[in-house]
Parts: sequence; C-alpha cells; structure tokens
Amino acid sequence: MMASRVLRRSGLAVRALCSVSPAVAKPRRSALAVLRAPARAPLRRNATQGKPKTSQESTAKSMAESKASPEDELMERPLTASETVSAGFTLSLLAFGTVCFGFTVYALWPTGISPNGVFDEAFAQLGKDERVLRTFGEPLKAYGHDSGGHREGRRNFVVHREEKGEDGSKRMKVRFNVKGPYSGGIVYAEASNQLNMRQGEWVYLIVQDKMTGKVITICDNRSSLALAASAKSPEEKEAMMRLLKGSDNY
Repeated sequence: MMASRVLRRSGLAVRALCSVSPAVAKPRRSALAVLRAPARAPLRRNATQGKPKTSQESTAKSMAESKASPEDELMERPLTASETVSAGFTLSLLAFGTVCFGFTVYALWPTGISPNGVFDEAFAQLGKDERVLRTFGEPLKAYGHDSGGHREGRRNFVVHREEKGEDGSKRMKVRFNVKGPYSGGIVYAEASNQLNMRQGEWVYLIVQDKMTGKVITICDNRSSLALAASAKSPEEKEAMMRLLKGSDNY
C-alpha cells in the first residue's frame, strides 16, 4: 500500500512537471520574440518616417502647380476683344510716339541738310553779307513761325520741305524770317546733299525785305544745276559742276 501511494505521488509529480514545462517554455518563446522585435522596429520606423516626406513633396508639387497654373492659363487662353483692342491701342501709341520722336530729332538736330541745319547755316551766311546788314541793320535775328504765321519766334516751327532734284540729289527747302533795327525780311533757301552749304554752295539763298519788297540774292544756281542735270554724259555733268562751283554766285 505504501508503495502504491509513492508511485501515485511520483506520477502526479511527473504530470505536474509536464503540465508546468509548456508554461515555462512559453515565457522563453515570448522572451525570444521580445528580443527579436527590436530588429523589425527600425524598418517600421523608416517606413513611417518615409510617408511624411512623400506627403511634403506632393504638397510642394501641388503648390508649385497652383502658382504656375494662372500664368499658364494666361499664356494659353485667347485674348478677349477688349484685351485685343487695348493691346492694339497701346502698340499704336508706341509707334506714333516713336515716329514723332524721330521726326522731332530730324527736324531740330542741326546736322547735314536737316531743316535746322539749313536754317542755322543760312542765317550764319546772311549775317556776313554787307547788303543784308545795311538793309536790316544789326543785330540781326532769325525767327521761325507757327502754322498760321501769326506769331514769330526762334523756337517756332521752321517751314521746310524735302524734295528730290532733277539730278537725283536730295534737296531741302526752308523758309524763315529775319529782323533787324531797320526792317524785317523773309529768307528762302534750298540746299543739296551734292553741294557744301558751309562753303557757300547753295541751290539758292535769297532774302526779301517785307517793307519794300527788295530782293537780295546771296546765291542762285538753279539754272546752272538744271543745265548740269541735262548733261548727256558723266564727264559733261562733272565739268558743269566744276564751272558751277567756280562761278561768282558763290
């Protein structure tokens, strides 16, 4: 009886040990799982850290597209009728302003055979002529006049006209006023790009007294230039021009 009891107790002990061994093994497995878990954690962290970067990039792209979209729409969409009219009007104003500026520079800049260049040179030569000084007196002043001819002044418009001569030369005609202590007069002058007006070579340079109607001819080579233009050969034309420059009209 005692032996059977001992055997039963030993069997119960073995069973208890067998029932306890799985419980003991489980904590070991969970411990291993806990030890292995940190190796996977960095991968999960990297994955979670990568998501905000992609969302920031997408947000930046969307903001850039939203900023560029209005410009793209303006570049691609057609102009309305009012915008087209406004753009055309602006371009017309710019073109008109450019033309006016060029004309003003051409008319006022005293170079070559521009209107003011002919005006200045003609007045300078009138001031050296004794007949002009005796008729009008000193000091002698030169004036332009407005479109109606009612007001005269140095800064007013100098009447001029550009033409092409019979010989193919470029001509510039001007008309202005002179005034001295004795009287006033009207000056008529025409210059050519083939003549040197600074050396006294003019197509014509004439002044008329307003009070008496007297005409003072400083230079008049119209007939000689017409004759030179009718020359049949370049040699004849050159000879006529030499005679013209050596005449007493200069």
